[in-house]
Amino acid sequence: MNQITFCYFEQEEQRKIAEILTTVEDAIEQTEALIKKYQRIKQGLMQDLLTRGVDENGNIRNIESSTFIESRYGRIPRSWQICTLVKITEKIADRDRRTPQYVDEGIFIVSPKDFNELDNINFETYNHIPISEHLVNKKKTDLRPNDIVFTRIGTGLGKACLVTEDMPEFSILHSMAQIRPNNNIVQPEYLLHSLRSFYLQKQIKDGIQSIGVPDLGLEKIRQLEILLPTINDQERISTVLANNDYIVKVLYSELKKIYKLKQGLMQDLLTGKVRVTGILES
Repeated sequence: MNQITFCYFEQEEQRKIAEILTTVEDAIEQTEALIKKYQRIKQGLMQDLLTRGVDENGNIRNIESSTFIESRYGRIPRSWQICTLVKITEKIADRDRRTPQYVDEGIFIVSPKDFNELDNINFETYNHIPISEHLVNKKKTDLRPNDIVFTRIGTGLGKACLVTEDMPEFSILHSMAQIRPNNNIVQPEYLLHSLRSFYLQKQIKDGIQSIGVPDLGLEKIRQLEILLPTINDQERISTVLANNDYIVKVLYSELKKIYKLKQGLMQDLLTGKVRVTGILES
């Protein structure tokens, strides 16, 4: 573990170092506050968008001026349907329960712990398996772009991530499932947001089969219910949520840069490697 060796500084230089580090801390706090703000905005948006939708003008549909009907999930637009997942997907599958053989180089194998703070897969923290074992897994879970990876066992149960073109080829552990949307019925991005929604997460909680480690079987997953708008409505909803997600992603990227800056400054300033006067004059 790297250790920082502290040096003695005159009071004036201590004050200047403290000012610099305080400025960085303030930037961290402000960025974290913005992230929390947009996460709260998204929660509210999901609550409204996934039960009311977006009209042709890009506004959340008004209950008073539009036609809604009562459902077990509250009032929803008359044109929407309630469908089980099995009816709007081409495939819902998991792989066998064999413990994988890990190797230094090979194909990525993803587990629930590899989801990051944005519920995307972080390929910086991963294990590898041999190509031969990956090919065996592909017989059951042949992941491809626009599939959804869904965590069905463990503390991360209910997390979902869309497979995209820029991802490397990978396998999943048996604690995860593959969900392949029927693109003629449901847009992949819309299904992803629905899987993360409040009403579906409640269904997941109610469907857990074990008392110990949370476990949601494939049949339970197939019977999860989705509020299904028209394709046009799905696209409008996904666009609004994608814009919010992009802002949060940019903020997280900025936050990581500031943390890295803080770490570098502490290493340099508190060890005397770089004197504060040199920073202020540059």
